[in-house]
Amino acid sequence: MKKLLYILNQRMPTEKAYGIQVANMCSAFAAQGCAVELVIPARNTRLKDNLYSYYGVPETFAVRRISTLDFYLPGILDRLAFLGKQWLSAWKLVRHALEQKPDIIYTRDESVAWLASWTIRKLCFEAHTFSRNRMLVYRRLRKLGVRVIVINNALKREFEKIGMLSELILVSPDGVDISKFDIPITQEAARQKVELPLTDKIVMYTGHLFPWKGANVLAQAAREFPGVLFVFVGGMPVDVENFRKQFGGQPNIRIIGQRPYTQIPYYLKAADVLVLPNTSGEAISKSYTSPLKLFEYMASNRPIVASDLSSIREVLNEQNAYIVKPDDPCTLANGIRQALSDSDSVKLTKKARSDVEQYTWSIRAAGVISFLLRKHIVILTLDTDPKGGYGRYASELASGISQNGYDILFLKERGSGQSGVVCLKRRFGMFLSAWKVRKYFRQADIVHALDVYPYGIIAWLGNIFLNRPLVLTLQGTYSITPFYNPKTRWLACHALQAAQYRIAISQFTKKSVQNITATEDIEVINHGIDLGRFERQRKSSDKKFILSVGALKPRKGYHIAIPAFALAKEKVPDLEYIIVGDQQDQSYYQKLRALVQELRIFEAVCFKSHITDQELADLYAQAYLFLLPSINYSHHIEGFGLVFLEAAAAGLPVIGTLGNGIEDAVHNGVNGLLVEQGDINQTAQAIVNIVGDPDRWQKMSAASYAWARQHDLSQVLARYDTVYRQLLS
Repeated sequence: MKKLLYILNQRMPTEKAYGIQVANMCSAFAAQGCAVELVIPARNTRLKDNLYSYYGVPETFAVRRISTLDFYLPGILDRLAFLGKQWLSAWKLVRHALEQKPDIIYTRDESVAWLASWTIRKLCFEAHTFSRNRMLVYRRLRKLGVRVIVINNALKREFEKIGMLSELILVSPDGVDISKFDIPITQEAARQKVELPLTDKIVMYTGHLFPWKGANVLAQAAREFPGVLFVFVGGMPVDVENFRKQFGGQPNIRIIGQRPYTQIPYYLKAADVLVLPNTSGEAISKSYTSPLKLFEYMASNRPIVASDLSSIREVLNEQNAYIVKPDDPCTLANGIRQALSDSDSVKLTKKARSDVEQYTWSIRAAGVISFLLRKHIVILTLDTDPKGGYGRYASELASGISQNGYDILFLKERGSGQSGVVCLKRRFGMFLSAWKVRKYFRQADIVHALDVYPYGIIAWLGNIFLNRPLVLTLQGTYSITPFYNPKTRWLACHALQAAQYRIAISQFTKKSVQNITATEDIEVINHGIDLGRFERQRKSSDKKFILSVGALKPRKGYHIAIPAFALAKEKVPDLEYIIVGDQQDQSYYQKLRALVQELRIFEAVCFKSHITDQELADLYAQAYLFLLPSINYSHHIEGFGLVFLEAAAAGLPVIGTLGNGIEDAVHNGVNGLLVEQGDINQTAQAIVNIVGDPDRWQKMSAASYAWARQHDLSQVLARYDTVYRQLLS
């Protein structure tokens, strides 16, 4: 059971709406299985009711009142008294929290959040507004990667603008206990209970009478309805008095004032129309609010008339309410008139009642707890572009493990692919990168670097003194070459040793690193294939062609493949060859084209680049054989060869080379053949042996399907999940 301390640096119970929200959220957190303690300052309050009975919540959470100074000063000095009390009580509340050692500290107070951020790691801040005057607090929370709950999307955008990560912000509107408001009582019985006329049409507003709430606009609209009673329930005593002075003389306006929260459902049931007349003049109303009354109205099965504001439209629309222009009594009056007489009001009311089911306190608490308990993994990688091997591996890993309750943040060297932060550099830039990544590591549960250079080195340097669990995946070339470079050897060795878990993507990569470093504890987890993307029935093709997929660079061995194909074509004349890959290395690309011309096979060889995933999948399904005779090139190696699994998933026999990671990607002699690196004749003979023997081709094709299924991505993800769980435990 998780221990959650909800710290509220305000008095409770209170006539203000925040009290309703806090009490119900504490109750809902407890219902989710948390041991909840509400920690509040012991301040004077004119409400003497028991907190549980006042808000109608069960005693399933503890309430701890911390003794603090409660004093007032005359005149303008009272503002100083308020600030002094706030910070003093915040300090005492946080000190109590430190003594309790909770799993989660939850607060909606900036002063508490700022003080707690210096000593408490598992901190969550719930924001109900945004102010430039509080940037000191926001920057502190951003720096530490504190998770933030906001009540609407406008607030999320504000926090994103100041650099907070989208992954660490949860939009969770306020809620309602539907059972308290959709009560089994007739309108007549409700009116009798709250002493309202039984026969009049009643338009009602509940809530505070602050200017931005728009109650004065509703009171002005009431002048157009001499036969309709307008009822205002709620408000602070001083606001109620001022409102009575301004509008109490209107014969069709009744100002009730503050009523216990447990009576509000009866007032709402007594109404014919409920109004939410928020103004557009203040940001809190226009953009930041998520009014509790909105959800209470929806649960009460009464027609709703509401201002057309972005904050309101996140929940209400023309299908569940009458939406009117804000700040305009005439337009508001027209909306009320329509709600009172429109036959469609029943349909809108039912839709609102249906829609509010997703806004219960229980659902909100479950979403917040799930968000807070999700483990945060920071992955350092080249990019997340699925068209490249690095990017495909990173994006598929993240997509899969995120379904197991992990939040993923990518720190990247290049911007292509999924969202993430581009902040990684090579060479001397590694040291600046290591400083930059620390702010992302602070709230990470695990740091995972995909290769030693530069990502493993950056992860090690950035993790110094933070001591987050570090996973290092050894992919291939850049897990080997840094150990041969005098400038990076020392850094690479320390990064390797600093990792709590070392994973190699192939046996060859593991052995290569062990031969250099004598590191024993390296586990092999091969890459996996998303069968849904590539597994399909063979497609008929007018041409019998060989397919290669991979960037055009010497390590891929195309200068071996092309002459081998030319030799094979002499024995299989109708054979063609399609090469798909990035052509950024123009020098090598031009050499390959010259080689094709020299061998007089230009009509049979086709180079393709920048094709779609669907086009690539179709090529796999139509091809007759997959070929990629990679070679080791100045310690640059093929770490695994994911394309071999992609080809196998489409039922293609494959040809690769020995002495690299491809040995793990191909079942030699079963679903394909492995040849010696750089051997043109052996490669050509392997092509002929498969293409020229239909029975052998058929057996290898069937074996490829089976081989691909053994390397299904879900199995790989399960092994990574095991690794993460071991580290977290």
